[in-house]
Order: sequence, then C-alpha cells, then structure tokens
Amino acid sequence: MSSTPHHTTQPATFKQQRAQQRGMTLVELMVGITVGLLVTLAAIGTVYMTKVSSVTLVDSARLEQETNMVMNVIAEQIKQAGARNLEPSLTPAGGNADELLLPVRYQDFAGLNGASATQRKIVVQGKTNAPNFDQITFTYSQPPAGTAANTFQGMAQNCAGEGAIQYPLPTGSTPVAQSMQVVSTLRTSTSAGATNLICVTPDAIAASQPIASNIAEFKVRYLRNNGSVSRILTANEVAASSEGWAGIDGIEVCLHITGEATKAASTAPSTSIKSCAGNPIPNDGKLHRVARNVFQLRNSASL
Repeated sequence: MSSTPHHTTQPATFKQQRAQQRGMTLVELMVGITVGLLVTLAAIGTVYMTKVSSVTLVDSARLEQETNMVMNVIAEQIKQAGARNLEPSLTPAGGNADELLLPVRYQDFAGLNGASATQRKIVVQGKTNAPNFDQITFTYSQPPAGTAANTFQGMAQNCAGEGAIQYPLPTGSTPVAQSMQVVSTLRTSTSAGATNLICVTPDAIAASQPIASNIAEFKVRYLRNNGSVSRILTANEVAASSEGWAGIDGIEVCLHITGEATKAASTAPSTSIKSCAGNPIPNDGKLHRVARNVFQLRNSASL
C-alpha cells in the first residue's frame, strides 16, 4: 500500500497579518501629532482669551467705579461749598412762635474772603500743576449763627470724610486768626510710576488720601456768567481776571482714567474716544474712560 506524502501549506492571510503588525506609517504619525498640537493650541488660546476677558471686565468695572466715586466726591464738596443758611428774618414774639412759619433771609454764604471787601466770598480755587493735571480746592467755613462748633463739625465733611477743623493752621509762633472750616483739595500725585488722584486736607493725620489710580488727565474749567455773556475759563485765566475766584458760577470737570494693558499696543489712533483736550486717544492696549460733568455752585444760584 502506497502512502501519499502530506505537505503542510501556510495560510493565505499570513502576509496580511505580518503587515498589520508593522504599526502606523510616518504619515499617520505626523497627522496624529498635528491633531494633538491643534487641540493643545486651542486649549491654550481658550485659557488666554478667558484671562483677557476676565481682566477686561475687572478693569471696566474698576474704571466705572472710580470715575463715579471721583464725581460723587466733587459733587459732595460743591454741594457744601458756599451753602447759604436760612435764618428767621423776624424775631419770634416771646419766643413762642414757630420759626418754620416766619419769613426767612439768607445769611452770607460761607467761604474764604476775596481779595477785596467788595468781592464775593471764595468757595472754589484752582490752578494748573501740569499740562494734563489741574488742582481744585473747595472751602466751607464759618458755622451759622448760634450753631455750636461741635454741631458744625457734623454738618459738613471734607473729601477725606473729616468734619470742620480750625483753619488756617498756625505757623510757628505767629498767631493766626482761625475759624471752623472744611477745606478739601483734589490734585494728582505720581507714585511708583502711576499717577493717582488724591484728596489733600490740612489735617496732619489724614493729609492725603488716594481716590483713584491710573489718571491720564484731570482737567478743570470754570464757568462765569456775567448776565449776558457766559464764559468757560481755565485756572490761569480766572486768576488773571479782575473778578478772580469770587466770580465763579460753575465748574466743568473732565477725568481721563486708564486700565491695565490687556492687548498688544497699536499706533493706530482710536476714533471712538477723545481725550479731555479733544484729541484721539492712541490705541495703547489699555481701556480708557473719559468722563465729563458740570457742577453749579449753590451760592451763585441764590444770588
């Protein structure tokens, strides 16, 4: 009996299995790396934009808050400066009549004396310290007749929240005629490369208090109404005029405040925001807020 030799044959899929075990090709590897880098860059970009948006929102809120606070401080000082006190123009018979039912008259409004006896009292006074930075001082003095000094201290406050103090302060051994006064000065001060708006008072304890930071401009102009003609004057023009500071009827305040840098600077000017001087503000990568407000002195409205 003859036997037929048996031959073992390799499966047809052997070469295909070996090809599958070789791994990915170079093209596939590069595609995978590229996709991974794109995902990483997208994540980094998202984190960066989130940070920029957060800083922008914080800066915007800070600019609005500090601008409103400065204007409120100025408004509070102007509301007090030069206020007139109403007092009865008739003496109650026997002291039993209700003073609220009596006619009233204006007591002379409080303020610093002018250059001459014929001038009105001075309630605001300013000057220019630098091209973009002005200074303004508000005064309120002389408590109403019959008002105790300690009561008057609670009636008016300076920009630091203090009541009236004896002013002017004595210098050396020379006696000075003093009166109860509220004196507030707003001006800029540079510290650590930043320009801040500060409140300056005669009190040595609270001599200067910061109000707002990153000030680019603080400009004050003064309104004068001579009946038929209204003029807007700078501090230098008011000081050189014959009426001086006693003839001021209103104040125009312009505050330009900046935020922190949030994007790359550009030399292209911004056409949407103008400075206090009316010039386009360069796009320096910072948020800018320019606020203007006009305040009328109360004593002028009562003349």
